[in-house]
Amino acid sequence: MKEAEKPEQMRFELTPTTFQSSVGTVNSAYLSLLIPSTQPAKPTRADVIYQALLDTLDKKGVPLSPSILCKHPEYKNHSSVKLSEWRNLAYSELAKDLPKQSSQQATFARCKNELLNTKNIVELDGFIVIP
Repeated sequence: MKEAEKPEQMRFELTPTTFQSSVGTVNSAYLSLLIPSTQPAKPTRADVIYQALLDTLDKKGVPLSPSILCKHPEYKNHSSVKLSEWRNLAYSELAKDLPKQSSQQATFARCKNELLNTKNIVELDGFIVIP
């Protein structure tokens, strides 16, 4: 079969957005392919934390808060949040559900894994990136 006769392959339309990081520029189109988005039937603890993060961004007025490190004007739905702030939010949300002997570090690791596995977000150079 000649090159011109091949049927056209299916294409994905992605709106590229770039992130400046300590290791260079990263295209969000690639990031969005890394972690598939899933929709749980009912809200999980990860959903609660995720919403708390978004509410925090709204309340603080991006990009005025020093805890918000970047907000890309060309694509308003992308933000990065310092992990320390995310850790505090996650811990305060979940502490009531966990046994008293759980350490804050273990709680944070569990929350982070739960959130990264259920939401279309990634961790990049110490930041949680929320597409």
